[in-house]
Amino acid sequence: LQRITRLIAAKGEPMRGVQEALRYFREAGYKIALATSSSRQVIAAVLNKLSLWHFFDAISSADDEPRGKPHPAVYLTTLRKLNLNASQCLVIEDSFTGFCAAQSAGIATIVIAEDSQHARFQAAAGRYRALPELLEALTAAPEAAV
Repeated sequence: LQRITRLIAAKGEPMRGVQEALRYFREAGYKIALATSSSRQVIAAVLNKLSLWHFFDAISSADDEPRGKPHPAVYLTTLRKLNLNASQCLVIEDSFTGFCAAQSAGIATIVIAEDSQHARFQAAAGRYRALPELLEALTAAPEAAV
């Protein structure tokens, strides 16, 4: 973990469009949470490196759960932290295990991944190769993006 956090601090780069996406959802009045399989140390390294702490209303690590993704526990904990139910939320996921976890928690999920058009993501509320594609869809026709 120490080696990984040092590498993040030295060479970490954000996913394309992450700052813009976080800003878009924050300005639109959404609560924003991070529900991740990453350890607390890795979360802190990434959020420090990219100066993203201020965007998040809640942060949940699978470190604090008895089972990690694809089990929905980290999402269920995040729902409690936000005081919201699954129908009030939307997940943006970049992995298949995360997609499965969000779906198991009953939360509509948008997939952002190079292989987002794969049949295994067919149940997704939206499928995009990168965050800028999602933002383009949201700003062109907000109701059509999801």
